[in-house]
Amino acid sequence: MNDQNAVVPFQFNDQQVRTVVRDGAPWFVAKDVCGVLEINNSRKAVSGLDDDEKGVTKSDTPGGEQELSVLSESGLYTLIVRSNKPQAKPFRRWVTHEVLPSIRKNGFYGSLSKEGMKTLVTDVAAEVVEILQTRQQKGPFVDTTGVKEFLGWLDHDLKGDRFTRKGDLYDVYKTWCVEHGIKADSSAHFFLRLYRAVPSLKGARIQVDGKRTPVVVGISVNREQDEAGKAVLG
Repeated sequence: MNDQNAVVPFQFNDQQVRTVVRDGAPWFVAKDVCGVLEINNSRKAVSGLDDDEKGVTKSDTPGGEQELSVLSESGLYTLIVRSNKPQAKPFRRWVTHEVLPSIRKNGFYGSLSKEGMKTLVTDVAAEVVEILQTRQQKGPFVDTTGVKEFLGWLDHDLKGDRFTRKGDLYDVYKTWCVEHGIKADSSAHFFLRLYRAVPSLKGARIQVDGKRTPVVVGISVNREQDEAGKAVLG
């Protein structure tokens, strides 16, 4: 990522955490995040992230244009779950309960760029076509993917300090669909509907059994992962 955007500062206790919105998604200034988590070598911490979890943006300052190393939301959570500092958990809660809701005020994370608006319009158009096709084939539109019903079945497993591998969660969903005679949604659409239905759930990549693994933070469907989730997420 390399773009010029307005930097919006937030305050966590007595420390400033700057954010940038790009294409409708929030990015966090790496130096500020590392300062909160007491990570001395921010460059080393950032270098260990996946390419889609880090980037560079430019910002105008009184001293001129400045390049800032930034983290995606996923990158932010990765550093948080790796931290053993006592402030990691309250910092995560502050981000999810104060920062993100503040940025989301207008329905998305901020003002969309032209490219972001194009993507949004394309996605909405695709959904409209899907709805119209469903109405033509089956009368009044109903959600036949079962995602909402599946979430209702999982209500007792929604826990902020747990995580589940994305592959495991999707497998459970497909099995549930078979048992209920419902056609399963595609993986991409399933997770899109999931995050829309439960905004507290977040995608991240963390170390699981020694491997960088895509997970959903905030939900558990594997009882054996409960204690592991508590340990990793603090």
